[in-house]
Amino acid sequence: MCFTPGLNVIIPYLESVRQKITTRDIILDIPQQEVITRDNAVIETNAIAFIRVTKPEYALYGVEDFRVAIQQLIMTTLRSILGEMTLDEALSNREHIKNKLKEAILDDVADWGVTVKSVEIQDINPSASMQESMERQAAAERERRAIETTAEGQKKRSDTRS
Repeated sequence: MCFTPGLNVIIPYLESVRQKITTRDIILDIPQQEVITRDNAVIETNAIAFIRVTKPEYALYGVEDFRVAIQQLIMTTLRSILGEMTLDEALSNREHIKNKLKEAILDDVADWGVTVKSVEIQDINPSASMQESMERQAAAERERRAIETTAEGQKKRSDTRS
């Protein structure tokens, strides 16, 4: 049964409205998940998707629960995309990730009568242990530079004495 705009008559006991689905934009929150990048760094990421049901009959009968299905599809696709990237690429290429993610899920959600308007990456952060490692590495690099600068200064001072 497909309802069209305007007056629709439902014959009681023969027909019924199974479920009402909004055709307005729906905001789906994609929960935070840990992802391992190509260089074995652990990052945490989450996203938000803006979708619209264009064919309610497909959304009801094409999949058990279209919201959960889209959420799971985005999570697995995002994990796959980030798994092919290094940590630096993942942290600096949000726009590329967003475009690749939207492109990857468009065909699947079309079968469910849903249009993905946009998918936005909210956060891409290294895990707590990874952040600690990065901070230690940065501190070691600063210490190395300080030692080099001190050694260079001492060398110049000894050269001027000669």
